[in-house]
Amino acid sequence: MQVIYLYGAPAIGKRTVANKLAKITNFKVVDNHIHTPIALRFFTNSSKWYWELRKRIREAIFEIAAEAKIPGLILTGVYESKDIKEIKYLVEYFRRLGAEVFFFHLTCSDEERKQRVVGEDRKDKQLRTVEKLRPNKLFSKIKGIKHTTLDITKMSPESTAKHIRDLMKKQK
Repeated sequence: MQVIYLYGAPAIGKRTVANKLAKITNFKVVDNHIHTPIALRFFTNSSKWYWELRKRIREAIFEIAAEAKIPGLILTGVYESKDIKEIKYLVEYFRRLGAEVFFFHLTCSDEERKQRVVGEDRKDKQLRTVEKLRPNKLFSKIKGIKHTTLDITKMSPESTAKHIRDLMKKQK
């Protein structure tokens, strides 16, 4: 199984790119929003149990996908330097499952993010206003993990997805 991990600041376009990438690779999207509603039915997001439930849901998805021999998964996430322990755990976890992981750090200009955050496709997100955007610089690339950084400011989601697919073929 192959795993593509798209990460970057909120409102970059990770989920949009992930969905386009899924269409051209037949991989399944496991974005960082699918387990949140389930966990929030039981716990507040400040509870340690909320985070534990999210982790176990994700692991169940990953394990069953590997067992079912799904060819690939696409994950999305926001990375801040405090998350390095979780990223290292994820890399080791996928290694144990026999998966090959590709990290792509997506970036775009602050001005473009301001336009994207108020877009129609963000109506289901908590973050929908320019005032709540935190600066790009808070969302760094993962140190110590092989990754590719892509500035997608002027790229369409379709062209970004095709570019990622082509880069993965070269990295194999």
